[in-house]
Amino acid sequence: DPMDAMEIIHHFYPEDTPFRRLLLQHSEQVCGKVRALLDDPLCAGIRKRIDRDLALKGALLHDIGIGRCHAPDILCNGESHYLRHGLEGAAMLRSLDPELEPYARICERHTGSGITAEEIRKQALPLPERDLLPETMEEKLICLADKFFSKSGDRQEKSFDRVRRSMAKFGEDSLRRFDALCAEFGIGRNLPGDFVYITDVVEDAALDIRYCFDTNFTGAPVPGYAAPAPSLTIQAAAALKAVADDFRKLGYRILVFDACRPLRAVRHFKRWCDDPAASGRKEFYPRVDRMKLFDLGYLAECSAHPRGSTVDLTLLDGAGNALDMGGDFDLFDAVSHPANSDLITEEQQKNRRLLAEIMQKHGFTMIDTEWWHFVLKDEPYPDTYFDFEIR
Repeated sequence: DPMDAMEIIHHFYPEDTPFRRLLLQHSEQVCGKVRALLDDPLCAGIRKRIDRDLALKGALLHDIGIGRCHAPDILCNGESHYLRHGLEGAAMLRSLDPELEPYARICERHTGSGITAEEIRKQALPLPERDLLPETMEEKLICLADKFFSKSGDRQEKSFDRVRRSMAKFGEDSLRRFDALCAEFGIGRNLPGDFVYITDVVEDAALDIRYCFDTNFTGAPVPGYAAPAPSLTIQAAAALKAVADDFRKLGYRILVFDACRPLRAVRHFKRWCDDPAASGRKEFYPRVDRMKLFDLGYLAECSAHPRGSTVDLTLLDGAGNALDMGGDFDLFDAVSHPANSDLITEEQQKNRRLLAEIMQKHGFTMIDTEWWHFVLKDEPYPDTYFDFEIR
């Protein structure tokens, strides 16, 4: 319970003073930032690796040592050098209860983007010569959240660019650590920390992200697709790179139709199917009642796409022409079933087999209704459905 943290703060600072009010304001701001990051769709995959209660309570306690330090401009009238406030806080918590050790570690590892023993030695900092770097996910999260608030000035949340400029003043290593924390928690970028854009990994990948436009089966741009910028988990992207490398040797390159799909898009498809008055493009379902697309397995309420390791794709030849696969992407028809070889030509069968064999070689599996759809067998988030906007 985060209220336990308030009891600890009141234990060390029982009087209602301007200092305690400043400490509480800053601690609650950092706690609010931690909560916001944990609730952000970009952190859906990380949430399972973080003890939420520990993170929230730790955020409230991270600066408890400042009252023992000398920093009159922020009402701190103690004796220690301000750089030691993390160590002072850690000592206070350890003296109160050994079970507060996880919070003591948060205190001593949140300064800057962490401080290394080498930095302490070279700069002759008033700290013990050992690494004081955030290591656990909770330590990293609080260290990062703390950077967005100051105990002086207007005390309002800083912009990402302002924080980054501030971190740059402490040197390249400090900035590099800050950037790594931001990447891990999706700050300053449009993806969760362990996702990458496909074109950053497969630079020659071609894109045809129809859900961004009206060239898809609904006849309109799909919610969640703000830009044609497909992404995958790092693991799926690495496997896709191996796929693309193999195809490049054969004279082909990949053309991606879709990858991680926001959960809101899947829900939109369901609403679209259930609405008899909704418009659509019949050429994508010429022989199927669109209100039965879910029942027939062409669309799924638990689509694999929002889990981040599924990709829809085809192949381009050396001239940039798509190989003939015997039907277009998102053609909801029996001809799209990989097993229905009697409905397509021998050349089309050959092209489908080529795509499937290389994809399966690198760890992807197929489904029985779509020749273009592949899921990484060992996907890292089999039970997590992401809903971040694609931009």
